[in-house]
Amino acid sequence: MKNFAKNQQLKEQDIKFRKGIIHRYVPHGSDFLEIDWGKKTKLLRNKKIFVKQLRPQICYTENTLFILKELTSARSLTLVSGDRKLKHAYFHDLLKFLPKLKHLKFLDMTYFRMNDLPARIMQNFGKQLLKTKRLSYLSLNLSFIQNFTRQFNNNFSYQLAQHKRLRVLDLNFCFCKNLDEKIFIKFFQQLAKTESLKKILIYLKGVSTFSDTGLKNLIEKLAPIKELEFFRVDLEKCTSITDEGISNFAQNLFQFQYLKGFELTLLSCQKISEKSIIVLFESLEKLNHLMTLDLEFPWSDNTSDEGVNSFGKSLATVKSLKSLKLNFVKWYNISDNAISLFSKNISTLANLTELRLRFSYWYKISEEGVENFSKNISQLKKLESVYFEFVHCNNINDNAVLSLSHHLSKLGNLKILLFDFWSCSGITDKSIHQFCQNLLETKNATQIKPVFYSCEKMTKASIDTLQEFQNKSAIFSFDIRI
Repeated sequence: MKNFAKNQQLKEQDIKFRKGIIHRYVPHGSDFLEIDWGKKTKLLRNKKIFVKQLRPQICYTENTLFILKELTSARSLTLVSGDRKLKHAYFHDLLKFLPKLKHLKFLDMTYFRMNDLPARIMQNFGKQLLKTKRLSYLSLNLSFIQNFTRQFNNNFSYQLAQHKRLRVLDLNFCFCKNLDEKIFIKFFQQLAKTESLKKILIYLKGVSTFSDTGLKNLIEKLAPIKELEFFRVDLEKCTSITDEGISNFAQNLFQFQYLKGFELTLLSCQKISEKSIIVLFESLEKLNHLMTLDLEFPWSDNTSDEGVNSFGKSLATVKSLKSLKLNFVKWYNISDNAISLFSKNISTLANLTELRLRFSYWYKISEEGVENFSKNISQLKKLESVYFEFVHCNNINDNAVLSLSHHLSKLGNLKILLFDFWSCSGITDKSIHQFCQNLLETKNATQIKPVFYSCEKMTKASIDTLQEFQNKSAIFSFDIRI
């Protein structure tokens, strides 16, 4: 323990507090250290330990304030309430203590369930947050608030909007059963007055009452934040959202002229079709500063090659892109021609460093499509990280995976190579050795990991080959289940 403190390794690592017991991982996860709170207090008071550099995660209990008093100089804090119902008195005491954390910049309450809290406490919450002068990142879970309308009528959003340094706001409304859309929009209308805000993340997964009107009003109310740099909206399982809502949303994106990052999740939104997704991609052409794009679409058996080709053409105009993540899972009718043309279009994105594409359940793509895809992707000379998912693409064979590994190995800046070939029944033992050999020839690779779950033509010979390469190289790992 003394040596551990003496080496000052403590300041570099995360600490987790769980009911008075602190669990902490030593660098690289090589050892596990468990310290009781009494010893930890002494350790934190050691002048050689800089509490400002800790990132503590505290499970809130009646003893939490005792712990927090040792962390008044912490810059980052994560609070977790667990599954049990939080007593109002404990939360009230916590609010009074927040302003004493004078160096606090990062407050994460994503897993802090603020259910059944009276309106007066929520109002006080906003006031206390306003007193944390240096706070720049705030993450809140508002999913479990029962009296949603009443809570937000008590100036909570107004107080947040007065914060001078708040740059990142992460709000979770997932599965909120009683979301009042009008109050929700007024909430964001008020927040749009926050002059310092640069990033907004809104999670509405499973909020079935959220409609096209709400989506349209949301982006209109946020439009005054002209310098917004990052915007994420999660609409997974928002079953009331239709093509009309997505089209209106997309056509208003141009108002965020300085947007650098945009993420949108539409999984399980079955009223959305290819029509509005084309409009969404076309709207990206007006975002001249966009560097990060992450889009997830609902599965569909009505998508076409023409639609996918249109997506690629629109993306080709966004020359500023550095990171591209697209989820096309279960687009059953897409052919080799579509993946070839799509990859040819995005191969013109010369600044791209990260590429994550999910083509799972594209039953029609085969060796020809993957061959063309591989050739086109190999034109992206700045690529540093790739993840390609071909789950249940049964026409992908040995030649396809060899072509993929061969062309990627030529990319000199590529560091991370991740693949998922789950249930690709065309892959056999024959290609595995050369596939691995090709990948290890990638000059600057730091991580290589293929997944071969349930590939029915692969046998124990493939496992032995993969194990051989894993033993040979520290950067190589794999997952396989026959």
